[in-house]
Amino acid sequence: MKTSVAKNILRAISYVRRENIWQSLEFLENSQWWTYERIQEYQQKKLAKLIKHCSENVPFYMRWFEDNSCTPLDIELSNIDLLPVIDKSFFRDNIGQFVALDHKGPIEWAKTSGSTGIPLHFPKSLKSSAFQRAAMYRGHRWHGVEVGAKEAKLWGIPVNKISRYKAVLTDFLLNRFRQCEPNVNSAVFDDFCSRLKKRGAVYLTGYTSMVSEFAEYLKGNGQNGLEYSFKMVKCTSETIHDSDRETVEAVFGCPLVSEYGAAEAGVIAFQCEAGSQHLMSDCCIVEFSEPKDDLGDPSLKEVVVTNLDNYALPFLRYRIGDLAIPSSENCSCGRELPLVQKIVGRVDGVIKTSDGRRWLSSHLEDLLKELAIKHGTIAQFKVLQSEMGKLEFLLIPKENFTPQFEAYLRKKCIEYFGRKMEIDIRLVDNIPREASGKLRYFVSEI
Repeated sequence: MKTSVAKNILRAISYVRRENIWQSLEFLENSQWWTYERIQEYQQKKLAKLIKHCSENVPFYMRWFEDNSCTPLDIELSNIDLLPVIDKSFFRDNIGQFVALDHKGPIEWAKTSGSTGIPLHFPKSLKSSAFQRAAMYRGHRWHGVEVGAKEAKLWGIPVNKISRYKAVLTDFLLNRFRQCEPNVNSAVFDDFCSRLKKRGAVYLTGYTSMVSEFAEYLKGNGQNGLEYSFKMVKCTSETIHDSDRETVEAVFGCPLVSEYGAAEAGVIAFQCEAGSQHLMSDCCIVEFSEPKDDLGDPSLKEVVVTNLDNYALPFLRYRIGDLAIPSSENCSCGRELPLVQKIVGRVDGVIKTSDGRRWLSSHLEDLLKELAIKHGTIAQFKVLQSEMGKLEFLLIPKENFTPQFEAYLRKKCIEYFGRKMEIDIRLVDNIPREASGKLRYFVSEI
């Protein structure tokens, strides 16, 4: 389907749904060039309106304002931390208390992937949905990708029949196609290559692990990723390691672009053409709070986000469960949307030793990525921790994997965690992905 045709179909769908994507996109194309001071003024205006709505229509906040002898006028952008931070688990257990009693306007039902627990189903106003889509399309335009451009997707597809049919129809209407298996292998990649050559695509989207594996597959089979002429490769939903970026950009000859977001908050940050990751501060408020555990690195902060447009179920100061390193730098692209230096990983991705020390799992991910990419000894990996002081490694070995590499891994673990950490290494044939298609490199059951 041509880009112009797909764009017109999307216009028609958004009109029928009363989801004003185009007006939102026009606004965001303008607001991206605002000064930082003007962005803050806009956030303050939106926040005041949202808090007033919550105090009058959302049971949790109606009670909170009453219990704390506080009024909406007492809360501003500068003291937003007066409001409580809401954890995912508390939100899920009390979701009925966060649904607005009186919300005017169309809504849709959204859900989280559920890769770290039970999926969360919640109402989302279509005004919020429109801003989220528009923020994504604005990010695409930063890399020369127009709305409606053909998309190839390494993502997986729902198992449920009804959801599967919906996904297929949505893919057609949005001018995209995907591989249809959550667990990728050479046969799946062979089929995906055939479809890419037949149908073409302007850009590639996928989970970081799938895209990285696809790049490694092409490289290992002597295939040239440049022939696909992608304008960008967009990765989301999983941490992007330096080795992923190096491999993907070398194989496809285009930038690997980071999109950071969540179903609850929409697009939170997007990488611009200059390589910086900008916060979508004209769509949400992002705070960087101190993590609950001491991780030995003062630069690490926990992401807390406030969506400014979902009046059906407001997410105010929502602890999203990710760690990041904020930045105070300015970007050469000229936009004054604030920057985040790096999205590090999950808050629950913390390795715990028997003596009470804590380490980010990204230490192990970087090491295992080194074995997988630079040395080519393992095809895939996963690390499990079911009890403090013990780690279980699942490795899919390649032909050149030898006991020396296993010894090297054990040696590195001793350097990181000390000799008291028990290490169990298992060589396996397959490591299943989550039902969503994500691959969680580290899972803690503590």
